[in-house]
Amino acid sequence: MILKYEEIDIEENFKQRVEALWKAEKFKELELIKFGYSIQKNLIKNSILFIGINPSNSDDSIKKEFYYSPQDGSHHKYFKKFSEVSNKTNIPWSHIDLLFVRKTDQKSIPSLENKCGNVGKEFLSANLQISKELIELCSPQVIVVNNTLAKKYMGKNTELANEWIGYVSSFDNTAGTHFINNCKQLSGVPVFFTSMLTGQRALDNGSFERLIWHINFVTKFMNKTYN
Repeated sequence: MILKYEEIDIEENFKQRVEALWKAEKFKELELIKFGYSIQKNLIKNSILFIGINPSNSDDSIKKEFYYSPQDGSHHKYFKKFSEVSNKTNIPWSHIDLLFVRKTDQKSIPSLENKCGNVGKEFLSANLQISKELIELCSPQVIVVNNTLAKKYMGKNTELANEWIGYVSSFDNTAGTHFINNCKQLSGVPVFFTSMLTGQRALDNGSFERLIWHINFVTKFMNKTYN
């Protein structure tokens, strides 16, 4: 039996805004613009939403602008751990990068904050505003932020909570994870701030197993508490 899930078509509903951002005259001097953008084509509603920072780019000499569907099984091994979490929690998964810029070396992204006066920061803020809308439209059951820079832009650091996306989160001692306090659409959604699930700095096997256990625990806890 193939289950059907309600989806948000990002390409259909947000393509014009993304293209306008990349074609804006004031941003054309930013180096990352020339590599184009990449975004997941669809988001599955009521899913586990994995949040990264940006898509990689294996060839900086080629400009590409495209939408992709990682759930079709033909994409990078980066997504395989998401499927494993989904299978072991019985919740569908989606993924979004907060930034759509194509750059393999993430170290160059924070430098955008100070590029060309405030222009770099304006570009980041405009991109993050689109991502914020997508996150809230997705109405996720669970959010897993699996990138250090993404944690910053999501408001994990208290001193930066009102910047960038603007979420303010706090740790719940009963559930053992974070919840966002200042967004009605995400009220009651558990947020796990964790490391990457694949790659050199990935969670070890024990920590990965605990993440799956914790997601199962919290979703059952939420069901008992609020239903």
